[in-house]
Amino acid sequence: MKVIVTLLLTLFIAGCSTSQPQKVTPKVIETEKPQTQSAQKYTPPAPPKKSFKPKEVKTDNYTSEYMYPSNKVQPNPVKKEEKTEQNTAGDTMTKEECIAMVGEEKFEKYTEMFSGEAAAIKRCTLIKAMQNH
Repeated sequence: MKVIVTLLLTLFIAGCSTSQPQKVTPKVIETEKPQTQSAQKYTPPAPPKKSFKPKEVKTDNYTSEYMYPSNKVQPNPVKKEEKTEQNTAGDTMTKEECIAMVGEEKFEKYTEMFSGEAAAIKRCTLIKAMQNH
């Protein structure tokens, strides 16, 4: 078995190699010929001319009042809006109304989530306001 594998390997290697030596052709180096005509060089186009003129800086317009004004202007007082009937009706919701609207299970759930009945009633107020709009 070893003999057969060795014989096949030897034949394979012998078949891949060539029996004739490769010919090496010398490369001919061309010498540069002197240029008889002058080569035209590329010249980029001229940059565009600037059409604007910068303005002069004026330093005589500085005033300390403009740069550091004192707070002479008083802010306008914020006008309070009058409560409408919708807001007052929603603000006076009771526990019974809230339970009737969302159910006792959800009211208990809101009480646990928001840690108190007052917060649960506020939640019901918000839900009622969203249903009205």
